[in-house]
Amino acid sequence: MVLFDPSALHSFILSKYVEDQKITMLPMRKPIIVSSPGRELKAYHICPKVSLDIKGVHFEANLIILELSDIDVILGMGWLSACKGVIKNAQHSVLLTTPS
Repeated sequence: MVLFDPSALHSFILSKYVEDQKITMLPMRKPIIVSSPGRELKAYHICPKVSLDIKGVHFEANLIILELSDIDVILGMGWLSACKGVIKNAQHSVLLTTPS
């Protein structure tokens, strides 16, 4: 499950999903503190250049590993901006510019 979150500064991935899918992770130079509703989380690792397939189009994202709940990936404002993403709430859709 993926959440497009324009209020998130970074993009994130569920730690269990990283383990299950055997995604490469690297330690971050400095851990970051992420404010989540009701708590703060510390992140120590990142998964660089994770391949995302959205409707048959290849995208990449640098995803910070967090102990999330039911969401596998959160794509934040930085990723959306890089893809010139537009969230259309009324239409329940997300428009993205392809990398090519």
